[in-house]
Amino acid sequence: MSKRSNRCSWVVLALIGLLARGHVCMAMTLEQMQKLPAVQLLNERIDAVFNRCGFPIRIEDLAASDAPKRSFVWRERPISLSAGEWKVTYSSVNEGSPSLAETAPGTAPPRTCVRGASRLVLLAREVGVIVRTKKPAGYGYLTRYQIPSDPLHAHKVLRIDVSVIPALSVITITKRYGEPDEIMASKAGAHIMRYWVVVRDKIHSPRNAFAVDFRIDLKTKHCVGFSVDTDSIEFVAKRLEHLQGQWERAFVLD
Repeated sequence: MSKRSNRCSWVVLALIGLLARGHVCMAMTLEQMQKLPAVQLLNERIDAVFNRCGFPIRIEDLAASDAPKRSFVWRERPISLSAGEWKVTYSSVNEGSPSLAETAPGTAPPRTCVRGASRLVLLAREVGVIVRTKKPAGYGYLTRYQIPSDPLHAHKVLRIDVSVIPALSVITITKRYGEPDEIMASKAGAHIMRYWVVVRDKIHSPRNAFAVDFRIDLKTKHCVGFSVDTDSIEFVAKRLEHLQGQWERAFVLD
């Protein structure tokens, strides 16, 4: 067996050992996911994030360099960004940015938003809202999908990526959340332990899904960070569609 295969097998062997000792509990629940640092920012609009956490240390515009920019202001701070995806970064350590001291009156400081983490990166994308208005004659409604005019309100957090402190061991994670649904190799010299969190309605049809990925450092065998993706991200949307198809075949179709 190659050195790479040996490295790739340690997580599986650790999990088998835990199972044999009876330590592994049920899979991660929505309530457990919601207790992870910064998860409460998922599906928030960026203007709400700024009001809660203050101005970030960095906003990276992921659109092409020639994409048209829009200029606007947040609390007298000029901003110029495209309508494309943004990466918004917060940090609990001083990185020389005066923005860490800026918070909305009566709200928590930025370091509270990243409590339990050294760094937080949000992926935000323009997401519209459904607007229903009565028809002029008063009969029925018109429904349209509308992008908010305020760029900060138009952009919604669809993914969080957190660097954790302190690092969690694999045993701690599996004791707390059970055996992962998937274990994947990463290009960054780490393994990914993935947990699928599925929200179901009253008739148990899958309604929402999240992918929770713990990054496991191969040398220390500890989690150095995690990410959570909503079902607005393509691979999670495909998973949700698959689960909904399974449910329909089992409970709806003859």
